[in-house]
Amino acid sequence: MILIIALSISFGKILYGKISPGFGGGRPIQVKLWIDQKYEALLQEVHIRVNKNLSEKVFLLLETDNAVYLKATVDSKDEKVMQINKQLIQGVIYLNE
Repeated sequence: MILIIALSISFGKILYGKISPGFGGGRPIQVKLWIDQKYEALLQEVHIRVNKNLSEKVFLLLETDNAVYLKATVDSKDEKVMQINKQLIQGVIYLNE
């Protein structure tokens, strides 16, 4: 029983985040957001750079009916996780992995 618990915890901590979602894993998906021009400045305030209505590459962690949860690199080393209301986004462009 202890072995099963240890293996489950190890899988969750070590492997799950590295497996593609296509195979049931939890690796974040790289995307760009298509943003309405009137919201570009708002997204730049939360450190998502936008150029010609397209955001920089960010990682999509979760998408719900009302929001997307993203991980973005703020500085060269600092990453932030944020929730963005879907009303600010016109579309999500999924990039090849």
